[in-house]
Amino acid sequence: MVKIKQNTNKNIIKTAPNYQCGTVIAGIDSLTYYCNLSKEWACKMPASVDGTEYSAKYYMEKAKQEALDSKMEIQNICDQNIRDVGDIKSSAISDLQSAGSEILDSASEIYDQTAEKASEVLDLILEMPDKDLSNLTPTGEKHFLNKEQITNCILEAPSNWMTYSGSQVTIKAGTKYLVPNGRNADGTLNNAEVTLQSDVVFTNTGQYDGTICILADAAQTLSSWGQVQTMGYYRNSSEFPIPATGFYWLAFSEEDNSWYTTVNGAAYTQSNVCPLGTAKITSDSSILSINPFKPVHILTIGNREEISGWGMPSYTYIDLTLGASGATYQAPANGWYTICSNSNGTYPKNIELINSSGGDVNTSVTAYNTNNSGWLRCSLPVKKGDIVACYYNNMSVQHFRFVYAQGSGSEV
Repeated sequence: MVKIKQNTNKNIIKTAPNYQCGTVIAGIDSLTYYCNLSKEWACKMPASVDGTEYSAKYYMEKAKQEALDSKMEIQNICDQNIRDVGDIKSSAISDLQSAGSEILDSASEIYDQTAEKASEVLDLILEMPDKDLSNLTPTGEKHFLNKEQITNCILEAPSNWMTYSGSQVTIKAGTKYLVPNGRNADGTLNNAEVTLQSDVVFTNTGQYDGTICILADAAQTLSSWGQVQTMGYYRNSSEFPIPATGFYWLAFSEEDNSWYTTVNGAAYTQSNVCPLGTAKITSDSSILSINPFKPVHILTIGNREEISGWGMPSYTYIDLTLGASGATYQAPANGWYTICSNSNGTYPKNIELINSSGGDVNTSVTAYNTNNSGWLRCSLPVKKGDIVACYYNNMSVQHFRFVYAQGSGSEV
């Protein structure tokens, strides 16, 4: 038996025979159902068709949306890439600009340093001495100082390096001096070169009117020596004064390159010091004045006029008493013996000065006149300590003198 569904579309279908009518109606409804179901599977939106699956249009729209989303994502990625490329470009430009700026700064710094060095080199070239060293500066002259040939002196000193106040004498930092300390095995001078690292003060305790000598040792310690008159320079210790009671002496031996002292008759003892200057003191220990010794002077070609005059007679002399013919005299320094005479009315007359200090090699000068009138003059150069004999006859002496040589240290 077939169940007849209501024809909702109100369509009247006429068929014959009658027993087939229900079957046909049922087939039409079923066809309609499946037609609608097919339509839903094709177009239904947005709900699912059977509670699980969706229509073709749904999936088509979803695919379309996903395609649009993918397109948008691709576009966003492209836009981002474009922005990233712009950022990279901007960053690269910024980095290049920074690098360029750094390179420029570095090049500028190198240029400045090079220019500064070039200026220094130019200054050095301008300060370089000429081939003949005629423009050598005092500082440059110090490099030519042969300290194996000088001793017992001040090498360098700052301005106002020695001052005094009350009973104290101050030696300024930077003062450089040589302390004589004997000789080396090869005979060269052995000196201690000292540069004061700070100011050094000497306090006078002597209570008498006189002049003391300020001394410095290798330990940068200052001391003094009694009366300057009791100091002396000698060729060797054999020439030292003989010690005696009440006798004080500070003696320098050129042969030993050393100072020696004797106090109240005791034997001489070595004292490694360097004299820096003198100070005049009073009975209350006060210092009235000071006389700093001058730093050593280095000779250059610019001093040739001065050097060429050394050994020539100066304008400083002492008058001597002429003894009998043949008497001898010892030179107190480097200089000249000179004698002047005129006729005493008897002729011939002659003067002869003979230096016999050279052993078998003697030097002499003779003046001779056969007239009974006129003048005779005779001069002989000598070194300190030389022994000179004077021979003469038939003359009246006008003067007999020792003239100090230029450069002897005793000339004016």
